Amino acid sequence: MGIYGEQVLPRIINVACGLKPLRRLRGRVCQGLPLGVAVAPRPLTS
Repeated sequence: MGIYGEQVLPRIINVACGLKPLRRLRGRVCQGLPLGVAVAPRPLTS
């Protein structure tokens, strides 16, 4: 998908889903996922 799909879009989604009104919903949706999948952003690669 390129740099946009691998680096830019995931960060935009992470910020949008981290907005205060969506935190409770995100918590419910991510419930049961491994901790690293639910909260950690993808690491930067060089």
